[in-house]
Amino acid sequence: MERVAYYENYVILLTGCVNPGNMSYTSLKNTAIRLEQYKDAIRFYLSRTEVKVVFTENTNFPISYFDEFNDNKNFEYLTFNGNSYDTSLGKGYGEMNIIEYSLNHSKFITPSSILIKITGRLVIPDISIFLDNYSKNHHFKVIMCESNITTSIAESRIFIGPYLFYKEILIPLKEELNDSKGIIFEKVLAKAILLFVKKYKGEHVFFKKAVKIIGISGTSGEPYRNKNVLGKVKRMIKYICFKIYNMF
Repeated sequence: MERVAYYENYVILLTGCVNPGNMSYTSLKNTAIRLEQYKDAIRFYLSRTEVKVVFTENTNFPISYFDEFNDNKNFEYLTFNGNSYDTSLGKGYGEMNIIEYSLNHSKFITPSSILIKITGRLVIPDISIFLDNYSKNHHFKVIMCESNITTSIAESRIFIGPYLFYKEILIPLKEELNDSKGIIFEKVLAKAILLFVKKYKGEHVFFKKAVKIIGISGTSGEPYRNKNVLGKVKRMIKYICFKIYNMF
């Protein structure tokens, strides 16, 4: 696989929770396994791209465990105590805390950044294709994210957008999150996308190809199943329906 070009304002934000404790709606809680998955993902993105990588973790996990990345100028590790909230709010609330902390404390993330938010334990093999597609065809008023046709629920494992979207639209919706009431991160993300498109005359686009994911779901503890031929056809139909729906 070819390495992608260096995109000056692009930052991959990997969100992490090495030690989830008793967090609700989380099946994979083994700290050692989670740690190795995070490190594998960091290695992948640093070796396959020239994009800056910020890994932000919310359980104050010691930085010494990530010493192997110390000499990489494109890597930044942030950790804080952000997992002590009411667990009934769910991991989506923690995810939003991580994004907010990253924007406020990262030396790499600036108001001119394009952020690629990825769930930290996951590897996206085609990341170079998605970065290249975004950089060639989209700019500061575009959110690239999978969703259902009406954008009432959005895919949160990877999405790409400008700093403005995260800071001014997504993060202010944090207090709406409550997994125990069914208000999950994916619903709030979809709402944020629609608000951004309306307020800034922006655009919501799908990835050009189905997103392949290597990793294990933290919720179910099962490996992700990527689309087979039938799944890819269904995804193409959904994409066409999405385009038609959003023409009106």
